Amino acid sequence: NDDHEELGDTTRTMGAAVQATVEEAPNNEILNLVNDSLAAAPERSDLWMMRFEVQKTLGMKAEFAAALVEGWNHPRLSRHLDWKLVHEMWDVLAPGEPAPDGIKLPSVEPSPAAAAPMRATPNDASRKRRFSDTALTLTARELTVLSKAYGALHSRPGFHEMFAKKLAPMISRPTPLQFAEKLTHLWGGNARIFLKREDQRRVTPEAENAIAQAYIGQQLGKWALITGNDIDAHSLGLAIAAQRFGMKCTVAVRPHELEQKKEFIGRLRTLGAAIETPSDPRRDGDDPRVTALLLWQQSKGQAHLALSLGWGPGPYPTMVNDFQSLLGREVEAQLHATAASGSPRTLVASIGSEADAIGFMLPELNNHDTELMYAEPDPGGPASWRPSTRLRFYNGARREHTWLHATNRITHVAVSDSQARSMQQQASSLEKIQLSLEDARALALTALLTQRNADPRNYVILTG
Repeated sequence: NDDHEELGDTTRTMGAAVQATVEEAPNNEILNLVNDSLAAAPERSDLWMMRFEVQKTLGMKAEFAAALVEGWNHPRLSRHLDWKLVHEMWDVLAPGEPAPDGIKLPSVEPSPAAAAPMRATPNDASRKRRFSDTALTLTARELTVLSKAYGALHSRPGFHEMFAKKLAPMISRPTPLQFAEKLTHLWGGNARIFLKREDQRRVTPEAENAIAQAYIGQQLGKWALITGNDIDAHSLGLAIAAQRFGMKCTVAVRPHELEQKKEFIGRLRTLGAAIETPSDPRRDGDDPRVTALLLWQQSKGQAHLALSLGWGPGPYPTMVNDFQSLLGREVEAQLHATAASGSPRTLVASIGSEADAIGFMLPELNNHDTELMYAEPDPGGPASWRPSTRLRFYNGARREHTWLHATNRITHVAVSDSQARSMQQQASSLEKIQLSLEDARALALTALLTQRNADPRNYVILTG
């Protein structure tokens, strides 16, 4: 429509594909898994709250409202849902809008920071708890257009295959899938052990995300990239990626960074990036991503907002899942190409591998024939699982581990440092590879798992 045309050429670029996918929900493996789990256990309140949180994060207002009505009208379930928290989520998705007809959500006491009336201004938005909430407040219309355009792009046949092919030279893919013949023999020969050698890749997650965002921007018909400098490595990666794709790049920074990070700012400028600071720091706040939002809004759809790996508003979580799932899809293709063939029966990673470990598992989430195991530092384990203190808030990885554990889809097992060090020595002497302690932890877990089953299976271990 006319409103969307004002935002640039996204609608024309995507053509009929946009219209065909306007009503489709984002393809998100975690959301699909939560829905599958709810189909099997429809009265589990923890899964309901998990689905509300995913839908809120992805900006799925209509789906959230439908679930809200269904949960409210369920006699037993409604007594166990946290309606105050649901109300908070609804306020993020639909600021100022009442709940659907017939629903009276309990009032939520505003925090001192949110006590002032909400207005769609950077000053008020910056007081909100998370950047994703700020983005939804300031740029809801732009995010809606982007969600539809990315949904159309994502739905194209062969999207993941073309994505992997185009980016492979830039992100050093594929990495080898190595058959660990000596470890396989050592552990009885019944189970076949494969090592996914991500440790041989020298591309940082920030650089990889920057390249992927630049590719998506180009595919959506944009000629410029905009980001806020919350992570130096991502801003630098985006400036480099913009050169590769022949695009302009703008990086919003905090005013004091012009002096404190002179060398870094100089390097960005050498790469052709334009540097912007808030026009009114007192109004716009201290988060350069807010400045990036405003610049994106002012571009009228000609630029792509390339956010870092932080937990952003929809459709960015879906994008990041798609980027990271390349790892798991690569494993599937490589395993099919070996004599072993078929899907892996067990995937093992350390939670210390963070986002890589999530991407490693993503394509197999809904394949319940494949076992998904994570090794975490002792103490822990499946009986008393909790997010490890070693797991950083990296792309919501702690949150995703918590979600997936609640669906009973993934299992966490504690492996001690001493077990991991012993496995480091075995891997070095037998396979001639040097593993980090966390990667060795995953390998040690695999050794324990091979003693548990008599049936032959393929184990694939992520080394990152």
